[in-house]
Amino acid sequence: DVYKRQQVPNAVFAATGRNEFTEKQFNWYFPVYSDDVFVFTLRDRKITSDADLKALGKINVRRGSPFVAYLEKKGVADKIHETNDWVQGAQMLDAGRVDAMALTGLIGRTNIVDLQKVPEAQVNRYKVGDIGWFMVTKPGAVSADLEAFRKAMAAEKAKPAFQAVLKQFGVRP
Repeated sequence: DVYKRQQVPNAVFAATGRNEFTEKQFNWYFPVYSDDVFVFTLRDRKITSDADLKALGKINVRRGSPFVAYLEKKGVADKIHETNDWVQGAQMLDAGRVDAMALTGLIGRTNIVDLQKVPEAQVNRYKVGDIGWFMVTKPGAVSADLEAFRKAMAAEKAKPAFQAVLKQFGVRP
């Protein structure tokens, strides 16, 4: 039952991004994929350099994400505008209320190109960092259930269809 599972070390896990800002918070148990962090703009707002980044107005970032730290490193902390989720940010970008948004490549392509129906040729992106997505656990012994899940995930990840999805969106296994 749920109560007994709460007593098992590492019975609870999640997939999250590994970077210098989250490194000490978890046991990084199993790598799923790696992705780049971009600032995305639409239409005629070209972005190919730090100077272009600094020339933007507001840059939307999902509240609580490590992307804030990447933007601070680029010297644009004063431009950060936080929202609760990426859908709200995409709607603000589409409406012109922010000039750009920070996302990983995989989420950004789905978010901006697919959700907003903007032709891909009109989407610009500029890399500001990189991130690895992992299954994470709390410190301690790994449970048998979690190890079984890791093996199943590894087998799924090795399939050509999974690899094709990663390649399609420009992320690395």
